[in-house]
Amino acid sequence: IAVDVGSTSIVGVYYQPTLELDDIISDISSAISKCAHQDEIIICGDINLHSGNSDFEEFQEFLDSCGLSLRSNPEIPTYFHHTGVSTPDHLFASRSLDISSCKVGRRDWSDHAPIMGTCRTSRKSDPFPFKKTILGRVNPQKLEAAIDRITDGIEPSEWVKQFTASVHNSRGIMRPRKQKK
Repeated sequence: IAVDVGSTSIVGVYYQPTLELDDIISDISSAISKCAHQDEIIICGDINLHSGNSDFEEFQEFLDSCGLSLRSNPEIPTYFHHTGVSTPDHLFASRSLDISSCKVGRRDWSDHAPIMGTCRTSRKSDPFPFKKTILGRVNPQKLEAAIDRITDGIEPSEWVKQFTASVHNSRGIMRPRKQKK
């Protein structure tokens, strides 16, 4: 799966342990070539290659030739199974990306622990596809009614509750507009 976020392309992968290295490299090469942002790429997931073996070293050399380097620690286990632990999950990122932290999280929902990376990307991105429309003053009652219609039957999240409360509490602050003479 590949997603463009701002100026960064993020590619999530899973490869079966029995897949040949040539197939993995071919697939990753294809994914990289389709990324909209070639200078900021993150590839992360269950690659099923382990640090220290020749396939992993060859894979790492391939990604290095594409400008990506290993950012996760291959010594920290990410997979926990009945015979022990291993590290088939990795995070590679463009050398131009400032990865301020990369750590292995808790494994609450899976036998794999997530790899969590924090990075700072450049601000360059495509223009926002919507135009700003000036509607004039907002009628809080109509806005609150519209929010109620949209969220009817949905358990509101905390921000929706706070937003609705803010709209409701702002009613006393608004004063009617003075008529122009």
